[in-house]
Amino acid sequence: MIKANLLITHDPAHLKRAKEEVTTLLESLGTKGRFLKSEVGGILKLRTTNPKEVVKSLVNLYKKKPKSFVSTCRWIP
Repeated sequence: MIKANLLITHDPAHLKRAKEEVTTLLESLGTKGRFLKSEVGGILKLRTTNPKEVVKSLVNLYKKKPKSFVSTCRWIP
């Protein structure tokens, strides 16, 4: 069983938009992630390489382009 190493919160009413945003942001960092089944609405489970570095890079990206983060709220490694 594969375990998630990155949790992402989002508005449960906008699951598709949140997944698209996550994919776009990860691609902009040059990395990939695999979505895993989440039993809880409003939380995306993701498996990626080095989640702490991903979050650090996202913080830097947020400082430059805060409007890139519309559908997701928290990224927790």
